[in-house]
Amino acid sequence: MSGKSLPHRVLLISAAAGFLLAGCTGEQEPAATPSRTAAVTSAPATTTVEPGPAPTQAAVPTTQPKPTAVGSTPTRPQPQAKRGPVIGPDGYGTLKLGMSQREAVATGRILSEPVGGGSPECRAHDAPGQVEGAGAVGISDQYGVSIIFGYGGAHTPEGIGVGSTSAEVKRAYPDLKQGWPESHQVTAVPGHSGNRYDFAVVDGKVVQFSLRNQHEVCVS
Repeated sequence: MSGKSLPHRVLLISAAAGFLLAGCTGEQEPAATPSRTAAVTSAPATTTVEPGPAPTQAAVPTTQPKPTAVGSTPTRPQPQAKRGPVIGPDGYGTLKLGMSQREAVATGRILSEPVGGGSPECRAHDAPGQVEGAGAVGISDQYGVSIIFGYGGAHTPEGIGVGSTSAEVKRAYPDLKQGWPESHQVTAVPGHSGNRYDFAVVDGKVVQFSLRNQHEVCVS
């Protein structure tokens, strides 16, 4: 080895050693090392949700009927919806028991002229559109309207009318009693003890009925 070439080789070795030392001491970071920001953006974000109390569901109102107590018995069966006029508990629509003849005629429920003239004790009036001479309503001078016969497909508020069976009448009116004549059955009107229903029953079915007050004098 010549004396001129030695310093040149020493410089090369020293430079190489300096480069390796810088890499080991961290003074210069390698370019291939990914940054922290790049690592975060390259991975899918994960959110941790702390468990909380379960949501409270709002109460939803229901339309279900309240249960009936075991052993309870309704005092009276509910009437089924029926078509036709309702007679009772105190009259037929605007025509009321106790009305005077003039008041009764003014309702339009009866004809103005009584059947056969009548008497002060009782005048029978036909109803419009009914059989002539039937005398659907009885009126006395002293007590006013005292009896209204069920006509025109009428029925009581409890659904009893011409064609109802005797068993149906009994269920609707448990206090039913025998009237006169024997084919008739009578009962106090529910909620109006001074009035009564009279049902004529033939072969187990109602063939005629009427609403009467305690002063009824037109039928004896």
